[in-house]
Order: sequence, then structure tokens, then C-alpha cells
Amino acid sequence: MPMKQITILPEVIDQIVVDTSGKHPRYIVVGHNKKHMRISPLAYTLLEKVHAGNSFATVAQDLSREGERTIAPEEVQKAYEYVVAKISKISGKKEKNPGGFWFKFPLIPAASVQEIASAFTFMFHPLTMVVALSSIGLLVAYAVVYGGLTAYVPANPIMIIPAYLLFLVSLFAHEFGHASACMKGDVEPSEIGVAVYLFFPVFYSDVSASWQLPRWHKVRVDIGGIYLQLCVGGIYLLLFVITRQAMFQWATFMLVSSCLVSLNPFLKFDGYWVLTDIMDVANLSRQPLYVLNYFYRAIFKKQQSALRWSKGVCITILIYGLLKVVFWIYLLLILLPLIYNTVSNYPVIVASAMKHVHYNNSALLMVDLQGLAINALIVILYGGGICRICIPFLWQIFVTIKNSGLRGWLVQRGGVRSGDAL
Repeated sequence: MPMKQITILPEVIDQIVVDTSGKHPRYIVVGHNKKHMRISPLAYTLLEKVHAGNSFATVAQDLSREGERTIAPEEVQKAYEYVVAKISKISGKKEKNPGGFWFKFPLIPAASVQEIASAFTFMFHPLTMVVALSSIGLLVAYAVVYGGLTAYVPANPIMIIPAYLLFLVSLFAHEFGHASACMKGDVEPSEIGVAVYLFFPVFYSDVSASWQLPRWHKVRVDIGGIYLQLCVGGIYLLLFVITRQAMFQWATFMLVSSCLVSLNPFLKFDGYWVLTDIMDVANLSRQPLYVLNYFYRAIFKKQQSALRWSKGVCITILIYGLLKVVFWIYLLLILLPLIYNTVSNYPVIVASAMKHVHYNNSALLMVDLQGLAINALIVILYGGGICRICIPFLWQIFVTIKNSGLRGWLVQRGGVRSGDAL
């Protein structure tokens, strides 16, 4: 049985899901508020042994025999209290927007999502996936040969509107892809809604329950959105090949662009979660600093401790961290001049608006007011997004440097880590 559920600390925890399907067990705590937290083997051992009635002295003796140093009962007690306090804090938190999100507005309630998503679970049968992806590949090959992927300019530009509506339909298909993959794994997704992530308006599907799934089933949930969206794209491309209606081609182009953006691993889009779950590294965005901190302690402070992952995974994490820094530097080099030019253009637009007020030119005044509104939106979204990125990043550096002693010893071995989406 790869998955089992255990009840420990019932006053703050609904259950602990133990996944033994992989090389190493995974321990997922489900709080009363349905928050999902991944805890380390050490944290789980502390909870399990103390819950079974063992004294701190007995647990200290057991850990000393299994570990690399002698552990005092007082250390075990403090570590246990730290784990319980952190779980209680996360489990007791009210629902709030995940990091990077400005707001979340639900559109489709959980019950309706589950009912609709259950109708599409057949799409995740291996045979169905092979047939669907093979058909899409053959269709794309046909379109390439016969010019179906050449930009087709519509005779009537208004056709862009129905194309965009078709694209919006594919975005909902994307979110139901995540939800259907959850249902395929026998866990229930929650609502689907709209949000602003950093400076991107996005749809979202709450699939926090997928934390309870085995590793590769989680990967299926991660790619389920892009997979189902591409299936819709295949339908659009087929309709274009048959009808030669430009709206289907434009919808396909927008859909494919959306899927490529979703694969970006440096933002918390699908590509990030795929990489996180394939590597089985919780909170991937925070781990480059952890690995750097480990090597700093090992080289300059001569502190030896076990790495949380294999050396290969650690090297991959460092490469990921380096590429992420390059990505954000590149993005900031684009965004900061844009924000600066937008702000510096305000006096010109305001002066122009005052002039048009003076001459009672309402038409040009409306143009100026629209410009002010668009500029304000750019500053709020992009400027606010940059702040949402930089402030947590600087705080993370401070916490990494601050962690030391018993608490740092526990955190270095995994501790308690809530999901990035919590």
C-alpha cells in the first residue's frame, strides 16, 4: 500500500499522509484548515515517537543511536515543541492569498468543479493520452505541410474578438485539466477562479489536495492543464484546416503561446511545479539559498552535516537558482525602464489634460484620462509585482543567515515546510 493515513495531534492535524511509493517516504500533514504541509522524516519521527508515549529521554537515546551525534532530552523537547508550534501556526492560519498573488476571486465552486472534472478523467487514461497526443502531432505535421501554420490575416479584424473568446475557453479547459487529473488520483480539487499573480492576470485551479498524491501522480496534475488545453488547441487547428476561418488559427496561436508561458519554471506556473515534483524538492524557489548556505558552512565554518538531497539534485538546484537570477535580471532590465518612463510621462499627460480642460476639448481630454489610467495600471501591477518579488527574497536571505543552533539544526534536516501555494 503506497499511501497510508495516520492520525497524530488530532487537535491541530486532520491526518498525516505517508507516501511510500518513491525511493524515500514523503510525509504530508493535512491541517484542519485543509492546509498541506510537507514535513521531514526527522519531524515525523519526533511526532510519531512522542505520540506513541515515548519520553523525550527515550527519543533522544533512539536518535543518538541512529544519528551522527549525542542528543540531549532537552534538545528533543525543544525540537518537538518547535515542530508542533509551526504546524499549529500554519494549520491555524486563515485562508489568504498565496505568495505572489494579489487577490483570488472564485468563479466556479468546488462542488461544480468536481462534477465537471470527473467527466474528463478518461482523458488521463494512458491509452487516451497516447491517442490524443499522437493525433495532435499528426495534425500539426499536416498543417505545416499544407500551410496551416502560416499567419493568416483575416479580412475582417473584428474576427480577433471570437478568437479571443475561444482562447478564454481553452484557459478554462487548462484549469479543468488540473482538476480532472486530481479526480483521476481520487483526491478532490477545490474551486476555479481568477487572480493576479505578480503582474499577470491568471485563472487558477485550487488543487492543494494533490499534495497527498504520489510523486508522479502529482506531476500528472502539474501537466494536466497544458495537456487538456493542447487537446482543445488540436480541435481549433482541425476546425481551421477544415473551414479556413481565421479565428480558429488565431485562437490556436494564442493558446500555444499561453502553454509556452505556463512552462516557465522561474515563475510559479506549471513548469515550476513540474520541475519541483520531478525533482521531489519542496519549495524549490527557496532551496538555492539553502544549498549555498550548506556549502558556506562546510567550507568556511567546517560544519559537516548530511545534505538534504543527492549531490546531483543539489547541483541542479544551484543551476536553477543561477538561471532564475539571470531571468529576473533580464526581466527587471525590461520592466524598470518601462516603469520609469511611465512615471516620468505623468507630468506631460497631466499638463495636456489641464490644457484640454481649459479649452473644453472633451474628446482629447478623454484620451489623456485613458492614458493616465493605463499608466497607473502599469505602475501598480508591474511596480507592485516587483515589490512582491524583492521583499520576500530579501527576507528569505535574512532568515537563512539568522537560522542557527537547535532550530537551524532541525531546519537543515527538513523541518516543516508548507507548500509554495499555501
